[in-house]
Amino acid sequence: MKEKIENYLWVEKYRPKTIEDFVWNDETLKENVYKWIKNKQIPNLLLTGTPGTGKTSLALLLFKELNIDKNDILFINASSNRGIDTIRDIIINFASTMPMGNFKYILLDEADSLTQTAQLSLRNVIESYVSICRFILTGNYSNKIIPPLKSRFQHFNFKSLDKEYCIKRAAEILLNEGAKLDENLITNISEYVNKFWPDLRKIINNLQKNWDGKTLKNIKNEQENEEFFRIFYCFKNKKIEEGRNLIGNLLSENDYVIFFRFIYNNLEKLGFNSFEKKAMALVLLLEGMKNHSIVADPEINLSAILVQMIQALDN
Repeated sequence: MKEKIENYLWVEKYRPKTIEDFVWNDETLKENVYKWIKNKQIPNLLLTGTPGTGKTSLALLLFKELNIDKNDILFINASSNRGIDTIRDIIINFASTMPMGNFKYILLDEADSLTQTAQLSLRNVIESYVSICRFILTGNYSNKIIPPLKSRFQHFNFKSLDKEYCIKRAAEILLNEGAKLDENLITNISEYVNKFWPDLRKIINNLQKNWDGKTLKNIKNEQENEEFFRIFYCFKNKKIEEGRNLIGNLLSENDYVIFFRFIYNNLEKLGFNSFEKKAMALVLLLEGMKNHSIVADPEINLSAILVQMIQALDN
């Protein structure tokens, strides 16, 4: 069953299967990875960078290359399990038992979602079980990891994948799925890459979504704004937590600027009908775009601007 599911999901089907298949943007990281494999030991790792650049894939490849027993691996999605109870009830229970091999390994995906209390507790767990347990943390924003925790890891920040590589990889996948390569297909693929870059995972997911076995739907004909409307109306209906989750799950790095343009193009549809409300919306959009280029966390910036815009609508 697992094999069938992985073959259906392109992101799993075309995930790198060996360390030689991995795309390296950092020679220092590459040298270290091969050293760890040679020494058969992984240090505590913090892997950060934009979504879809290979952080989790690399962690899984390391486990595979070192032939780690599956009973020695614990995978936790920290965006869903972000509190102190995760540390107490799951991680400590796993880390405190003896490994089948030399070490147990805990992969905390999206670790930048952990609360500060959970991060402080995790720092102590790492110290307590250093002789039998190793940790790999992945996340989009390294600044969300508190310094006392960050100092206990070797930190590598993943750079964005090259656009040309993303186009080439997307073409390889579609050719393998039966597409016929021509100029129109390359142009269409380029549209997908331009929209979703640098998130290769999102590029592949959208290729699969819009491939019918014969042709790739032109992305320009999609209702591209559907996700943006969902986000805006969550905030408008005072569902801020749901809206924040949608921003984190649906928007890639490039989508934030596109989102500001979407609001600008749809002011009346979103409820900004009077001159005063439109003027206020434009001022807030300007502030949001200025801040976007300098803030450490664009997700917080966008959420704050949307809250202000909803308040302007209600007044």
